[in-house]
Amino acid sequence: MTDSSEKKIVALFGGSFDPPHLAHQHIPYFLLAKQFVDQVWYVPVKHHPFGKTVSSDTDRLEMLKLVLQDVQQECPEYGQRVRVETLELEQDKTSYTIETLEALAAKYPEYDFRWVVGSDNVAQFKQWDRYQDILNFGLFVYPRQGYEPSPLLAGMTYLSEAPIVAVSSTAVRQNVKAQVDISQMVIPSVAEYIRLHGLYLQS
Repeated sequence: MTDSSEKKIVALFGGSFDPPHLAHQHIPYFLLAKQFVDQVWYVPVKHHPFGKTVSSDTDRLEMLKLVLQDVQQECPEYGQRVRVETLELEQDKTSYTIETLEALAAKYPEYDFRWVVGSDNVAQFKQWDRYQDILNFGLFVYPRQGYEPSPLLAGMTYLSEAPIVAVSSTAVRQNVKAQVDISQMVIPSVAEYIRLHGLYLQS
């Protein structure tokens, strides 16, 4: 971790979070516990660059707030070091990672930003808009089950010791629609939010 004379390092954890699942909490814990970063900011996407359809901004943001509440209760030492950054939600346009990085770097010059991705994104990373500029900021790559982190590019740090992510938001949504238990996939408050608001029952 940086000392007081250096910039704080912030990991930007982008995604749809539709819904946020347990691994979305465990990866920030790992980054903080291993002192890779000083803070982790969730960055929910507005309009996905690859045309992915997501639930309402309100629902996804409310579920992320429930995750933050859980962080504060479960690991109070991380409570002030994990937050939600709504920059992309506030812009009614396609969200591109490099634009988000540059905008936040300009807004918060006291921080050094890194992006967080799963190993499932590595193979097609060169398709990302201005991918080389993203690499210049730096990326943390966490392991996802069934996806080798290849090819790792200069600027990518593979979190080989991080817990392997086996759950996915897609699987959570499929289980909800099929009325299959999701208690091992999301925290209780998110499961209750999904139930109360009738999310993911339709195709």
